[in-house]
Amino acid sequence: CESLVRWQHPDKGLLMPGTFIQRAEKWGLIAELTEWVLDEAIRQSIEWSAIGVHCQISFNLSPIQLTDLSLPDRLADQVTAAGVDPGLLTAEVTEQAAMADIAKATDVLTRLRLKGFGVSLDDFGTGYSSLAELYRLPLSEIKFGRVLIVDTDVDRDARVVVRALAALAQTLGIPVCAEGVETKEVRRRRCAAPSSR
Repeated sequence: CESLVRWQHPDKGLLMPGTFIQRAEKWGLIAELTEWVLDEAIRQSIEWSAIGVHCQISFNLSPIQLTDLSLPDRLADQVTAAGVDPGLLTAEVTEQAAMADIAKATDVLTRLRLKGFGVSLDDFGTGYSSLAELYRLPLSEIKFGRVLIVDTDVDRDARVVVRALAALAQTLGIPVCAEGVETKEVRRRRCAAPSSR
């Protein structure tokens, strides 16, 4: 599951993240927003665990947070206080965010992994990351971006690229998730690739 923030505005109705996340970053509120989202994910995890459902829940980190070396300790304290296994929670970062300052991002993400969180590289294939950086990041999952997946049912070259990247991830021991699977044919072809879900 992915914990996606929405804002039920009293006047404007339901607002999607694209309308307020950049402002939250600009005004220095993104850390508080992320911690609130994580609180909600923790609450949901506790509710599900009580009925025997143990589900991985991911939450997004902004590029700004990937330069905050105190973030892993704060998030770990939050999870510990709630008594939830951090292994049930995965921090998601976009490929572009991770590459903006690869040294700091690697440090923050490594600290999160050491605290027991999962780390997922989101929208892989939509940015310009070097494959050399891919194996340096402490990833527990790679999410192929919709752009990579959308043409796999009609374009042989798209299928070849996705299969090659899935094979690379398998070799690195990193599970793959594919966004944008919307037809049975795409699902059939994607699920035939190694180490996919």
